[in-house]
Amino acid sequence: MNKKIKDSHIKIIKEAIINKNLAIFIGSGISHCTAPEKYPMWGKLCTELKTELDTKETDFLKLAQLYQLEFGKIKTKKKIRSFFPDVDIPCEIQRKILDIEPHYILTTNWDRLFDNEINSNADIYDIVVDDRSLIESTNDCKYIKMHGDFEHNNFVFTEDDYLNYSNTFPILENFIKTILSTHIVLFLGYSFSDIDLKQIENWIQNNTDVTPQMYLTKFSLDINETEKKYLEKFRITVLPIEIEDDSDEAKKDGIKYFLDVLLGIQNNEINENPESYILDKLKNLSQFPVILRRQIQEHLSNCGFEYDQYSRAILIFYKNVLTSDFDKSKRKLYELFVKNLPNEDSKISKTLNTIISILQQADIHGIMRNEKDDFENTQYFSFDGTEDIYNTNNYILKNPILDFNLELEIKENPTPEDLLRNIVKLSLLGSYKDAFVKNKEVLQICKKNKDYKNMFIAMFNYNFLLNKLKTSLDRDKFVNYKSVNLEIEFYKLPKRTQLNIKDILDFVNFNYIYREIVSINQSLNKVVEAANIVKNGGFSYSNDSYKYPTNHKNLIDYVLENNVLIESYVEYTEICKNYLRIALQRQSIKEQFVFNKYELFTAIKYFSNKDLQQLFNDNLESNKPKIIVLSDDILEWLIDIVFVNCIKYFDETNRIDSSFERYITNIIFICSMTKIPERTMTSFLDNLGKFIASSRNTLSTFSSINSFWGIQYNIVNNKKIPDSSIIEILNKIIDKFLEGRCNAYEYTVLAENRIYNFFGYLNNIGVIYSDTQRVQNLIITIKKLESKERIDFCMNLLFQLYRISDESVKVLIKEYVSDKEFSNPKKDDNNFINLFMFNLSLQILEITNVPDKLIKQFEELIQNYPKHTFNSIFYQIQKQLDFLLKNDNRYKNLKDSIDEIIKNKEKDFLIPSQL
Repeated sequence: MNKKIKDSHIKIIKEAIINKNLAIFIGSGISHCTAPEKYPMWGKLCTELKTELDTKETDFLKLAQLYQLEFGKIKTKKKIRSFFPDVDIPCEIQRKILDIEPHYILTTNWDRLFDNEINSNADIYDIVVDDRSLIESTNDCKYIKMHGDFEHNNFVFTEDDYLNYSNTFPILENFIKTILSTHIVLFLGYSFSDIDLKQIENWIQNNTDVTPQMYLTKFSLDINETEKKYLEKFRITVLPIEIEDDSDEAKKDGIKYFLDVLLGIQNNEINENPESYILDKLKNLSQFPVILRRQIQEHLSNCGFEYDQYSRAILIFYKNVLTSDFDKSKRKLYELFVKNLPNEDSKISKTLNTIISILQQADIHGIMRNEKDDFENTQYFSFDGTEDIYNTNNYILKNPILDFNLELEIKENPTPEDLLRNIVKLSLLGSYKDAFVKNKEVLQICKKNKDYKNMFIAMFNYNFLLNKLKTSLDRDKFVNYKSVNLEIEFYKLPKRTQLNIKDILDFVNFNYIYREIVSINQSLNKVVEAANIVKNGGFSYSNDSYKYPTNHKNLIDYVLENNVLIESYVEYTEICKNYLRIALQRQSIKEQFVFNKYELFTAIKYFSNKDLQQLFNDNLESNKPKIIVLSDDILEWLIDIVFVNCIKYFDETNRIDSSFERYITNIIFICSMTKIPERTMTSFLDNLGKFIASSRNTLSTFSSINSFWGIQYNIVNNKKIPDSSIIEILNKIIDKFLEGRCNAYEYTVLAENRIYNFFGYLNNIGVIYSDTQRVQNLIITIKKLESKERIDFCMNLLFQLYRISDESVKVLIKEYVSDKEFSNPKKDDNNFINLFMFNLSLQILEITNVPDKLIKQFEELIQNYPKHTFNSIFYQIQKQLDFLLKNDNRYKNLKDSIDEIIKNKEKDFLIPSQL
């Protein structure tokens, strides 16, 4: 059978499908092709009616009218109903017509073939059978039974029915005439002499001289040139469907083939080169700099992805895999496409090259040549040229935001993408007002240029920025601004434009995000279950494990490259955080953690300090904690680019609620678990010193710095950090105090030794501090403080320095702390307890012994200490006494008294088991 369809008008019909401007009229020929033995053609009905009437009349309407006059309405309707089956069972033809998704489907048939197909598949079409159902219809797409049907007992049949149509269906008639005037019309299943077609021709002739293009399909064996010219008078073009014989089966195949052409599945051009079909399906996505792989899958259907050991995504067109979108015709087409993929030495066509370019925008690295269960032995058409180009530890992305580089780009003729990227950067810097103003400008530019893709991104960003401003100190200025309803704006657009930007709407209205939340939660549960199986001695393997790093990357790339301000929404951040949780679980049975840039980006940007530490808490508390091992390039990126940029913007933004402090704290925490080479560690400490030099650090900042030294020493076992780099950090801290630049938090850190791990690290690795000038200045500054503060700074700063200093520095400190101010306190002094603890510290450091007189005074104080009163310093004194008792029995009675006080205090906090 030669099914080639040459008519160029097919392109017009396809355009109408895209623009939701196609109306398909269904004639009796379609029902007949569905089941020839059940749905007769009009000729058979005429023969039966003529036989019973014993007449030679050939006009069907007159025959119907005569029959009704002879036998009455009831018998006439019963007679006509007898020609049709009791149950209408649709076939592929009805399904394909609905899959085309015409704006309107109209039929002069009375059966329920389309009704049943619509109802069984929940197609979004209202079924209209009369004026009332038309008025009550709410869906935009309608299936109109313009001649009624058996079920509603209003079917048009006799000559009187046709003549009175305008009175019986006045609203419906006008609606159909409007469709004929405004839509591309396609007639399926009508013959040249069809009564219903003649009625429609009459409407066309009497309606207007200006109508869109109309088409009538005819089988090639039935085409009459005279009749073709007659139809042209009514502006109806005949589309031939070539068939080799006049059999019912040949006609059914011909119609199915024609419908496949409209669906884009069949025609000779595509069969010879299926690349055109695939490109047509993907071309709308090319406007996005990065494409989500799920969007590729949804546009093509009947496909999926495999992932190799380097986490490269490989597109696979399904052949035997059963999926919910199973389509036999598409699979045959894809099979031909894969079969024609070039070999290594073959030339790639321009069309295929464009397809590859689009797939690469979704970070897809090849196409599977065959469908096998054993992926390792499956060959694929690679886009990379080499098999080893992609490594999960060496992601490369040009977007500066991945580097936390928020430098605004100033260009002479910026594109909307350039402007949107600057808006994102301003938002990340906390400059929401400036971002809002610039975003409004971008909206105007996009509307003017009909750049709907960027316009919808800008509208989404507008809503985000407006919400930020409405909760800011300037909220009164924005109270009258209203957010944009993206759905309403979307449906204002032309149908074709809607199709072009549906993908971005699907993302910014969170449809994609909500689907991804469900998917990633299921994946996390599966990975946790698999990890537990392995921990318990079992075995678990899944090729799926390779997909998580690249899917994570794909999502972040999409957000960053398309400039979508979605990073503050918990729905999005939770997806990214779950990808990191999956990465941890996948490596829970390995000896170390290895992360890529996107996982580190997520850890730094989307986790709170507390949540990030909690994520690694089990590891840090285990008997064999694992360290993080990063490649040299990722370490350099983390320390020399990300850390540096975060410190820069932390200083520049000067905001109390700056996110950059959280980013910095998270970076320090990550680095604390990371084995860092000496050269890179020097760079890290240099950057850390610059950060400490800032005047806005908090307790959280120094808590992370304190943890860094403890974890580096105890878990990473890194004890070879250059002394000069560490001493420079110490000097930065001292200088800030000396220059009076410490804020309240930093003052507390020094007064209470909140960086004890730092000093412990210095002491344990044998660092020697010898800067006498700084220590002299430090002592001078401490002398100017109030009495209690002097004690605090001596114990928590000078004493820590004393432990790591050379003799010249120790002499300076000894000389100051041995002053009588500290050794002869009065018992009624508010600082007496602190001074006693101070003197115990002097003895522990072997600077001087505690005088017996002072011990006696403290014993008396403790013996008379008020009941139900407690000082937390007793815990520290208890530890000091434990240490001193090893060599000095003078403290025995005092230790017992302190123990008793602590014991009684802890007893007060116990809850009785029984009342």
